Amino acid sequence: MDQIEQMELRIDELAESIQRSRQLMNAGKIAAIVGALLLVALVVGLLRFSPNLMMIGVGLGLGGIVLMGSSKSSTDLLEGQLRKVEADRDRAIDGLGLVDIHTIH
Repeated sequence: MDQIEQMELRIDELAESIQRSRQLMNAGKIAAIVGALLLVALVVGLLRFSPNLMMIGVGLGLGGIVLMGSSKSSTDLLEGQLRKVEADRDRAIDGLGLVDIHTIH
C-alpha cells in the first residue's frame, strides 16, 4: 500500500471519528437541555417535586455539559489532525508531478 493510499484511509478514519464525536456532542446538548427543562418544570410546579427527579435533572444537566465539552475538544483535535493529513496528502500528490490535462491545448 503506497503512502497516498494510507493517507486516504487515515482521512476516512478521521472523518468517521469526527462524525461520532459530533454525535456525542449533540447527545450532550440534548441531555443538558432535558436536564434544565426538568429542573424548570420542578421549580414552576409543572411536575410534583421529587428529590429523585431533581437529582436526575441535575445529573442530566451536568453530565450533558461535560459530554458536550469533552466531545467538542475531541472534535477540534480530530479536525486538526484531519487538516494535517489532508495537507500531507496534497503535498504527496503534488510531488508526483502529474500534468493537468486541462492546461494542455
